[in-house]
Amino acid sequence: MAMNWESDRWYIPLTAAGGAIATAAVAVLGDSQYGRAVFLIGFGLALVGAGEWQQHQRQEYLLPGGKAVAFPRRWRPLGVLLDACGIAALARGAYLIW
Repeated sequence: MAMNWESDRWYIPLTAAGGAIATAAVAVLGDSQYGRAVFLIGFGLALVGAGEWQQHQRQEYLLPGGKAVAFPRRWRPLGVLLDACGIAALARGAYLIW
């Protein structure tokens, strides 16, 4: 099964990459200072991706020739909360590295 890249849905690979970074940080770096910092950065990326995913829900439009699919951004409280928590985790992880 081939993976189809859709550039207007950038938040899905961001969520996956953040989860992979957070998991690798726990597995490889453990409980060191850098391990905690890299985990927070990965977790923050995953939270931002999940927040954007929440705010870009699928919508179908009926057209005379068929239907169109779009992912417009709509502000949702859960999405904003996930984005804010993700940005805070990213900032804390960056601070711990420096």
